[in-house]
Amino acid sequence: MKSHSQQAFTLIELLVAIAVFSVLAVAAYSGLSSVLQSRSALAERSDQLNALQQTFYHFSDDLQQMIDRPIRDELGSQQASFITNQGDSLILAFSRSGWQNPLGSPRSQLQRVSYLLEDDTLYRQYWQHLDRIQGAKEHRRLLLSGVKEIELRFMDQNARWQTRWPNARSGQPVPLPRAIEIKLTVEPWGEIRRLFEVPG
Repeated sequence: MKSHSQQAFTLIELLVAIAVFSVLAVAAYSGLSSVLQSRSALAERSDQLNALQQTFYHFSDDLQQMIDRPIRDELGSQQASFITNQGDSLILAFSRSGWQNPLGSPRSQLQRVSYLLEDDTLYRQYWQHLDRIQGAKEHRRLLLSGVKEIELRFMDQNARWQTRWPNARSGQPVPLPRAIEIKLTVEPWGEIRRLFEVPG
């Protein structure tokens, strides 16, 4: 019988092979970790951009259907059609038309909406009925986080820009602005301006 010589790895060869494998494994893990982090950051930015676009969509849809319709609050007091910068968090409150009703619910197509900024977070809220009754509950939706500042400008009937818009007092009517400019300072995008025309 012929004997076959058996060859085996020496200890040094095994150590070298393990070292090479360890280096390759570390490099592969680092590359995978970097890809996963980039993917996570990209997904986060994509979500932020989508929220920003949805926010301006709501502003556009609401403001372009603004109407001059005062309302009654829960206490029966009259509120003006258009209110700005009232209280600590209220940015805008106004009446609008065109509230779609695909299910045929027993309600008006008019709607009262408001925008609020609380703890760097922008909210939109609305009520089921234009003239509210006691116990009426608002529906609130979070629109955008990371809002550091929001500034408004209003175009008056003489096409002049105003930084403040007068709120109605003692039942005296105040015309709606012709246009509204909204400037948001949002992380991480910085300052963003949009101009919205008001009907009428």
